[in-house]
Amino acid sequence: ITDEQRRALRCWYQQQGPSRKQSDAINWFEQQYRRRLRQSTISKSLSDRYSFLNTS
Repeated sequence: ITDEQRRALRCWYQQQGPSRKQSDAINWFEQQYRRRLRQSTISKSLSDRYSFLNTS
């Protein structure tokens, strides 16, 4: 997963509001990029570790 894809994922996830689920993020990513991610990859991508992508 590239930083560009991770940035798009983080942006999409934040826009989903309080009812968002990581399983929805898995499905969204697969529809956008034709690649299925594991839940652990979604969790890591949404963590503070990649918060620098929010401002890029």
